[in-house]
Amino acid sequence: MAPARFASSDPPHTKRPASSGGTQSTGTRVALSLDVRKPEKVMSKRISEVMSRQPICISSTQSVSDAARQMSNNDVGAVVVEDKHRVTGILTDRDIAVRVVAEGLDPAATRTAEVCSRDFTMLSPDDDLDREIQLMRNKSIRRLLVVDSRQRAVGMLSLGDLALRSDGRSLLGEIVAAPPNG
Repeated sequence: MAPARFASSDPPHTKRPASSGGTQSTGTRVALSLDVRKPEKVMSKRISEVMSRQPICISSTQSVSDAARQMSNNDVGAVVVEDKHRVTGILTDRDIAVRVVAEGLDPAATRTAEVCSRDFTMLSPDDDLDREIQLMRNKSIRRLLVVDSRQRAVGMLSLGDLALRSDGRSLLGEIVAAPPNG
């Protein structure tokens, strides 16, 4: 095969497309087909674009049974625990299983304030989604609470939200979108 010919404007060390669709190397000089379109400005997503809105809030004085009923009625895995409209914790279905049922406590007599997770991370709806995904990955966090400027709960960001909204066509997205069994 004869070496490719280069126009005088071809810079050295570039690649030129071969007629078969691949690239053809000619030693130290090859030509490159450059795409000169302007790159699109990539805007990163905000938490508000992906979060579940209007989280279920429950008083810290309500029973764990009340919280579990709210979770069941609203098909959610966590409720926000509040005291006088101030967020004091998050109670998850796992908290109920591990801290109430496994410990033999009575869900009707146990207050949400006694067993909720008080060590939680709060985000703003305007926070960068990619940064918070990294946080979830690094700290093995399943849910993040989203609050407004007055520290009132306005949403929740969960692994399920990410799976569903990032690529609903994936297997994980389909699993998350499926109706609950039972």
